[in-house]
Amino acid sequence: MRGTGICLPSGADERTLERWEWPGETTTPEGGEGVLTTGKGKASSNDVASLPSANLDDGAFTSATGSPAPPLYRTSAMGGTFDHLHMGHKLLLSMACSITSQKLIVGVSDDALLKNKKHRDLLEPLNVRIRNVQSFVALIRPEIQCECVPLQDVYGPTANDPSIQALVVSDETKAGGDTINKLRTSRSLPPLDVWCISLVAHDAQGGSATSQEEKVAVEVASKMGSTGIREWLARKREVEVAAGGA
Repeated sequence: MRGTGICLPSGADERTLERWEWPGETTTPEGGEGVLTTGKGKASSNDVASLPSANLDDGAFTSATGSPAPPLYRTSAMGGTFDHLHMGHKLLLSMACSITSQKLIVGVSDDALLKNKKHRDLLEPLNVRIRNVQSFVALIRPEIQCECVPLQDVYGPTANDPSIQALVVSDETKAGGDTINKLRTSRSLPPLDVWCISLVAHDAQGGSATSQEEKVAVEVASKMGSTGIREWLARKREVEVAAGGA
């Protein structure tokens, strides 16, 4: 997957993850080992550090230019629905795994948070979504512990767990990071370092994607979320029902 821009909300130490690339043009971690390239602040494309996607330890983050790479947190957290696990989920999980040394806590939305979801009847069961998350994390970072917990509210374990150090969010959920940190501060808990991942189309040299084919591929892979998948399944079901009644 090309062109995954990752940034931190204002008020935190500024870090920018330049891009995520998989050898052989593969778009998911199932394709093999990947490299997360990062820079600090407003780094150029030459100011990067290469991070292996698996078998990381506290000494694994080294920079070719000497600039600090993202730290490894003992315990990180993230949350989501993780319905029909897709590219966006995998990018977020890969990011979380890449900055975690021991334990990743993943909150998976339970029924209380899914009442207003479109095509709710096509949502995968909670146990299936949890199993898919655990299987993916075990694939790319088998050495870390992945604890999946049902989410009954937007906070989950981040509301009271002092051991959590970092939170990984998307553009759509980054406001939740501020909300969580306000609650933690009110409870005298240390605020979390919030990492935000946004999907932006780039070519291999870090510029904007120019080919129409690549633009379409990026759009389908990164922007078709769980709702889009459920809408596609709903349309498919309608066609099958109509065909059966013909």
